[in-house]
Amino acid sequence: MIESIPLYPTIDDGTIEAVKPRFTYSFSYLDDGGMEMNIPISIDRNKDISMDNKSPFMRDYDDLYISLDANIECPKGFFGTGGVAPTGSQLGIAFECFSQKSRFRTTQIAEASMVEDDASFHQTFNIVIPKRSVDSTLEINVLVFMRNKSENVPVEETFLNNQEGVILGFLDSKTVFMSGSGSLFPILNQPLSTNELWDLQMSYEDPETDQLVDSVKLILNSTNKNYACVNPSCKEYCEPLIYEIVADAMTLLIVDLKDKGYLEDLDQEFEDGSILQEVKYLKNTVGIDVSDVKKLSSSLRSYLEGAE
Repeated sequence: MIESIPLYPTIDDGTIEAVKPRFTYSFSYLDDGGMEMNIPISIDRNKDISMDNKSPFMRDYDDLYISLDANIECPKGFFGTGGVAPTGSQLGIAFECFSQKSRFRTTQIAEASMVEDDASFHQTFNIVIPKRSVDSTLEINVLVFMRNKSENVPVEETFLNNQEGVILGFLDSKTVFMSGSGSLFPILNQPLSTNELWDLQMSYEDPETDQLVDSVKLILNSTNKNYACVNPSCKEYCEPLIYEIVADAMTLLIVDLKDKGYLEDLDQEFEDGSILQEVKYLKNTVGIDVSDVKKLSSSLRSYLEGAE
């Protein structure tokens, strides 16, 4: 594969040091009462962000609200011979979120432009990631582009890009791992009294009304020797293994429901968020085959792995 080589200067570590950007991210969702709930995520300077498994946020049921407070302390560093844009041009800044696997992308562009004379620049971005739109990982970027070209480029700056719409580089990039509690039911990381890597806890009484997020929990054993393989924060993390575990856990739940006679009529209406409403969605909308254990397990794996 031949990589493209930029013909003009683009944003690099030197540019970032010159413009002094500061970014503050926050993640939240709305609870059943419509109240905004903050999702506790450790960001700091990390490029990789893992959803806190202690949060009740679930990507299959909740919209994810991402807020970015962007501050550029010295926009002048973008311009002139030491920057990436010619004097007299105007730069735009945008916040994009995308997932190639889920074929999802959304971008928000700041209305205000950055010019050389700006003492500083501030912009707040607010993006909503709809529920069920991202399967496992979400990429987020803060990018700078040429909004309006310079009409009078000094001779010494003709080596700089002056083409409107061109992306001049990225000020920040992060990967958000949404596998954790964003699965079909909450996934918690905590020590178990047994040596097993995981355990499924079911405490429902009436699956027609009992909420899935309250009644079913998948516990990943943080004291197991192989725990690093199921922890998104570890380099040993193996996403296919998580798919296998979730598929096995969901199979156990559905088989338990079937053995108790709860799957005989999935065409009726169930309470929103209930266990049987989720099973009904998986069967009628996703195409999960609940006729026998083998077909159930196979179709769940295909769904979780994003098979066409």
